[in-house]
Amino acid sequence: MAFEKGKNQNKLTDKNINKIIETYRNRVDVDKYAHVASLEEIEQDKQEIAELEAKINEQLKILGIHV
Repeated sequence: MAFEKGKNQNKLTDKNINKIIETYRNRVDVDKYAHVASLEEIEQDKQEIAELEAKINEQLKILGIHV
């Protein structure tokens, strides 16, 4: 588990913080935990996000909500 449940909020443990830092430093893929994306993947994601935002804005406009 990546966090411990707290009363009002969840809290990362020192062990899990260290795992995040080491995974980042080593730049490794870890199944269901971390992925090292290529620049091409990042550009593709940015394009998909822009397209989705345009669709959402068009739907909001139809509903009379202007952003």
